Amino acid sequence: MGEELCHYKERLMQAFNLFDRDKSGKISTKELKRIIKQELSESETDAWSKMVESADKNGDGELDFIEFLEVMNKVNAGSGPSATM
Repeated sequence: MGEELCHYKERLMQAFNLFDRDKSGKISTKELKRIIKQELSESETDAWSKMVESADKNGDGELDFIEFLEVMNKVNAGSGPSATM
């Protein structure tokens, strides 16, 4: 189980790094929403956008890795939009 969790976190870090183009350690919620809009239907986009906004705990318009993990954990736990991306 520990190895699976480690692998899961590594995969999420790789995904995070793909979105973090300027390597600042943060992903712009605006940029993430733009990507979501390109990949998902309108109803899925609304659900994802709301989840991204709610994960931005400090309201700086960016998600750090911990905030990104929160979004992805909700998706994988089944309490967020389906992971169709």
